[in-house]
Amino acid sequence: MRVSGKIVVLSLVLFATGFGAALWYFRYYAYYHPVYLTGDPALEAARLKGEEVSGTTIRLTPKGGGAPVAVPVRDFRGIDAITSPIKFRACFRIDMPLEELRRRFEIAEDATPLVGPSWFVDCFDAARLTEDLAAGRAVAFVGERGIRPGVDRIVLVYPDGRAHAWNQLEPQLRREKSQAERIFGEEK
Repeated sequence: MRVSGKIVVLSLVLFATGFGAALWYFRYYAYYHPVYLTGDPALEAARLKGEEVSGTTIRLTPKGGGAPVAVPVRDFRGIDAITSPIKFRACFRIDMPLEELRRRFEIAEDATPLVGPSWFVDCFDAARLTEDLAAGRAVAFVGERGIRPGVDRIVLVYPDGRAHAWNQLEPQLRREKSQAERIFGEEK
């Protein structure tokens, strides 16, 4: 039985297309789930429906140390994924004036907004956040150190109350990762 070359090529192209589509889906959609504020009725409603969701509270670390303090937020939208402790992203509003936040809470010197999925860019645009942080149009605060092992939560706030949050590796782990990249080559 002879197989035509066209059939083999077509089969390979279909397989590669299907595999690429599956890979894209799993990378950008499959593992993300919505995050709600703890106490939000929508969180309990989603749980009752059997949806995979989680709840969170936005906290900031006081200057001089101490336990992180919950800050009131509204208009919260967030996502997270079980596949990595640094996939958390959120946008919301804080009603406390920025100057009061600066006076009371620890500023994050090493904040680096991490890129999220493209379908969430209307809420969390890492490129814009990075630019605004560098230009001084927003201030990054330490949300919670060690929110997960080796991971800190960072909260970025604009003067008008818009705010964003993400999880990032602790500075020591980022330095170790950079060292490994210099030795073994950057990951692609």
